[in-house]
Amino acid sequence: MKNRKHLLGWAGIVAAISITGSAMGIASATGLAKTPSTSTLEAEEPGGNASADSSDTASAGPSSGTVDVTLNEWSIKPSATSAKAGAITFNIENTGPAKSHEFIILKTDIAPESLPTLKDKSLDEEANGITSPGEGKVLGIGKTQTITVPMTEGKYVFVDNIVEKDLAHWEKKAYATFTVQPPDSTDASGSSGETSIVSLTSPVSAGQAANVKVQTSPGGSCSIVYTHPSGKRSTAAGLDPKTADANGTVTWTWLISQQTQPLGNGKVLVTCSGKSAEATIAIQ
Repeated sequence: MKNRKHLLGWAGIVAAISITGSAMGIASATGLAKTPSTSTLEAEEPGGNASADSSDTASAGPSSGTVDVTLNEWSIKPSATSAKAGAITFNIENTGPAKSHEFIILKTDIAPESLPTLKDKSLDEEANGITSPGEGKVLGIGKTQTITVPMTEGKYVFVDNIVEKDLAHWEKKAYATFTVQPPDSTDASGSSGETSIVSLTSPVSAGQAANVKVQTSPGGSCSIVYTHPSGKRSTAAGLDPKTADANGTVTWTWLISQQTQPLGNGKVLVTCSGKSAEATIAIQ
């Protein structure tokens, strides 16, 4: 969601809009243009520069696909500064101590200090040369969220773009730079021989469909395990073993039960020909 003012009095509404936009964006990326009718699915059983005042620095090496992010006044601190292209999971926490914050991912070659702004002094997220593959919701003090975002090779900036009555958070220049590196080299078939989760619907609401897309070796035998936030393994329809197509692609779609309790973070584990990949899926 771009060029929106996050007035704290409207934080709840904005959070809902942000979550919906994030889930729809990822679903679209997977080719799931709209949620499949529940009549066709069987429901599962219930079950760079961090900031001017920050002295902490992130680790220099590539992440393993999961990055922890801390938001506060006034810094954004990721646990890594780079990762391989693919679906990257961000565990986000706002440590305050006094304000709500948000986490927005911008892909751009523009230096952070030169990013264009609007009249209210917030960042212009729709300016030329800027795209946003994903973002989290507005987080209150002490709140957390996990999102999984498909990210391609390139340069990124993580920002907080909330606008309060008398303050645009971007004025504090809290940001972090991030680099997404090329995926592992591929063979003539276009596959690296590894298994990776390319996209995943997250967050997803109870009662809605989840979709995951995986890249592996062509013709690979693949299985999937979805584990509820409760830790119980799902037996939902749609989670049967599959064979990767000629391009090494395989997808699964299944329904998240409306009775899922507790809500929170579940796990998706995919194994193809002995190679595994895992991602967090947020159920809300």
